[in-house]
Amino acid sequence: MAKAYGISGLDKLSGAGTLSLDMRATGPVQAITSDEIMRALNGNVNLNFNNVRYSGVDIGHELAGIGRFLNSAASLQKDQGFTNILKMTGNLVVRNGMAQTNNLQALLDMANVGITGNANLVTQALNLDVTGVLSKGFSQQVGGTGIGGYMNTALANNQGEIVIPATVTGTFQHPVFGPNVQKIAQMKLKGLLPSTNNPLGGASGILGNLLGQRNANPNPGQPNTQQPSNPVDQLLDIFGRKKKQNTDQPPPKK
Repeated sequence: MAKAYGISGLDKLSGAGTLSLDMRATGPVQAITSDEIMRALNGNVNLNFNNVRYSGVDIGHELAGIGRFLNSAASLQKDQGFTNILKMTGNLVVRNGMAQTNNLQALLDMANVGITGNANLVTQALNLDVTGVLSKGFSQQVGGTGIGGYMNTALANNQGEIVIPATVTGTFQHPVFGPNVQKIAQMKLKGLLPSTNNPLGGASGILGNLLGQRNANPNPGQPNTQQPSNPVDQLLDIFGRKKKQNTDQPPPKK
């Protein structure tokens, strides 16, 4: 179907599973070309594939390059030019030839990858956010928090899993991977990271100092009864103390 409509990049995908289409095309019939059909497409696509082979890019190699641990994994040092995906699920919404997703997942042997963003079916341009969460075993194998990109292009959740946010631009045929520094900053700020169970979520905390150790109990043998202070309560407390200090002072002598 992709070849018939002139989308040459999707011929790099092969696999088995279920693809549900609810598509419609609107517009004049005159002078129909593949681009005209793509621009007229609207609808929904639901997919559930197993054993997918994507011969366009080696996703594991790209993630290892961003996380800077290529030398720690012999299987990733060489770009194989393809990716074996154990399972791929998700939904696509197509509006006037623009396909968008917010829940696409690809399970690899080393990681679970969550994908959001859009792809232009006319120009085949990609604009995707990709978050790869390495399994705990693989994360330890490549060095854990000792990898070269830790805290710069990669983080680790409190389950010991390496999280690598990336951007994907380029086209279907030539996708270009890069670090998603904006998402790294957001994850640091919120202190929440996804896990392999949900690479699109943010339920796990960050390891190390970002795990909220500023509120840790300095005496581990004693219960921590100190409650986090509220900014409003702090202001009321400050003004209350000032007022009390003023009323405690003797009146000025006349």
